[in-house]
Amino acid sequence: MDAYRFDDDSYRSLGAAGVPWATAVWLLRQAHPVLQRSAGRVLQLAGTTEDDRVLMLVLIEEDDDEYLVVTGRWADAGEAALIRGILAGGRGQ
Repeated sequence: MDAYRFDDDSYRSLGAAGVPWATAVWLLRQAHPVLQRSAGRVLQLAGTTEDDRVLMLVLIEEDDDEYLVVTGRWADAGEAALIRGILAGGRGQ
């Protein structure tokens, strides 16, 4: 199971973007399905939250299966439509 951690910069960055840290935790632990993309040690995640908004997170892998949450933001309408389409099994719009 992957381990996720937050530091002071994580909380500041999420707060500046209007993303409650508890919502980020929910996306990491309970959201399904979640779109994932890796580039080296950088992991990007996107999924829908409990209130049906699309949240995008960026994490850095610090050790095997251990990630630091770096930042997050809410998807705009176009991004949300594309992500919802991919998560639904389509190619998006």
